[in-house]
Amino acid sequence: VFVLVGFLSLSCYTSNNVYLMHYRKEQMPAHRFAQRIRQEENPTLLNYGFLDGGFYRAAGVLPTNKYFCTLNIPLAQMEAEHESILKEGKVDFIVTRNQPLDSPLYICVDAVSFPFENQMFTYYLYQRKTPAA
Repeated sequence: VFVLVGFLSLSCYTSNNVYLMHYRKEQMPAHRFAQRIRQEENPTLLNYGFLDGGFYRAAGVLPTNKYFCTLNIPLAQMEAEHESILKEGKVDFIVTRNQPLDSPLYICVDAVSFPFENQMFTYYLYQRKTPAA
């Protein structure tokens, strides 16, 4: 028991993610946005401009495209796919980080600032506009 308590104490002292214990799940961007995303039937999502941040998992959404997030290596086919998704409105929701979208097809429906690895980021949730009837 002493060894177990010692290792738990050591892991809390050395982990970079201890600060997350001070937040409720509902305060975290992925879970906050998931509440909105789940309101749609069979929603689709793109994590745009940064590595996957847990948004698919939190919302219970499976990616519908090969490049479901922006990788940390430049790939022409990834950039082309993302641009096509933006221009044609192929997904219901797009999540960005510190990068507001300038698209006539999407509207920002939520934004939240949240720390990640000792930096403060603003996460944006965009929803595809519904066509006028």
